[in-house]
Amino acid sequence: FDLLIINDHPVITSDPLTTSFQDELYAYDVDAFDSNPSETFSYQLITAPVGMIITQDTGLIQWSPTFSDLG
Repeated sequence: FDLLIINDHPVITSDPLTTSFQDELYAYDVDAFDSNPSETFSYQLITAPVGMIITQDTGLIQWSPTFSDLG
């Protein structure tokens, strides 16, 4: 017989803050769940404003928006 292993995608379980303020630190800690407990997460931003960073192993997003980011 064949054993089919299904690897479900992880699910983000936290809700991001959707408001930030000029020249103030924005921080959002991404929380995620994977049904396979042996999986480890590696976070990355595919598209982000200039200066926004994410910590690869924790999912912490940080950014200090400037006047040019308003909109």
